Amino acid sequence: MTGPLGPQTLEYGQGSNMYFEYINSTGGIHGRKITYKTIDDGFDPSKALANTKKLIEEEKVFLIYHNTGTAQTAAISPLITESKILYLVRLLARRYLGINLVHMYLTCDLAMPMKQQQLLSNSYKLA
Repeated sequence: MTGPLGPQTLEYGQGSNMYFEYINSTGGIHGRKITYKTIDDGFDPSKALANTKKLIEEEKVFLIYHNTGTAQTAAISPLITESKILYLVRLLARRYLGINLVHMYLTCDLAMPMKQQQLLSNSYKLA
């Protein structure tokens, strides 16, 4: 992964992939295996939009997971909303963007203090 958040994004992806491999090794979800694909946008919103469009329109994904970057999220959010696919994010500055994504879910890190999780639960759907 390149760009200013490349190293941390790479670590998030490695951890996510390990978990998805575990889920697949236990039979997947309702018998379906998870295919986890990482695409580098170099922290460029226009590349993030192009990558997301390709995933939705050509690869027919049903979920976008762990997009990184406020500008990238702002760039792809209209496409996510229009396509009505699920959008699972770990971190998001939604209140600053004014984004209204019906199909968005925010996950919380288990290490996050309970008070922060409670504050988030007032603003977001938690998955």
